[in-house]
Amino acid sequence: MRNNISKLALVAIFGFALAFTFSCGNGGNGGGDEQGGPSDENSQVYNRKNGALYKGSGDIKIGHTINAGSVTKGIAKLDLSRITIPDEYLGDYFSDDIQRSCDDYPIGIKLAKVDYFTLYYSNSDDELLGRLRIEYLDLDEQIWEGIIYLYSSEAGKITCNLASDRGSLKINTDIEEGWNKIYARLARNSEEWSTDNILTKEVKWTIER
Repeated sequence: MRNNISKLALVAIFGFALAFTFSCGNGGNGGGDEQGGPSDENSQVYNRKNGALYKGSGDIKIGHTINAGSVTKGIAKLDLSRITIPDEYLGDYFSDDIQRSCDDYPIGIKLAKVDYFTLYYSNSDDELLGRLRIEYLDLDEQIWEGIIYLYSSEAGKITCNLASDRGSLKINTDIEEGWNKIYARLARNSEEWSTDNILTKEVKWTIER
């Protein structure tokens, strides 16, 4: 990411950074400290566009068919505890260049990242209501903060500090085998991931339709 980035470019970057990743390839507040399992961060859902309360219901899914919870009258309930990601959907999420620049990066670790969930009408795989995220977004401030979920084939520590004329990337994660809650912060020329709560803003469940 470059300095003096425009709002339009920021939207494009966030759109790419938040793209749903579930395939092999390179690649009130911040909530509790639990890893995976039931998760109720700011369980009221808000409309992403105008901040109004969302009052609908439906099934929270990963992709189109993997059930991950529900929204009932605008209240989100996420449960990843019973979901195992098959090996064929795990990959080297971080590129070789990033891996070589890391102080810690387990050899052979395979990952899948969920940046957003999908909300469908109950018992339907084809009637999409929108995309769900746990986030704070301010285009004027040029910042996105949020919670994403990382599934790992094994436990390990990933520590990376990369800097270039395009910005910086900092990764500081102690991940467990299975699901991990990752706190993420994207600013104009920096990106940071951590299993520690690094959020400076109040994040909320939002739906984008």
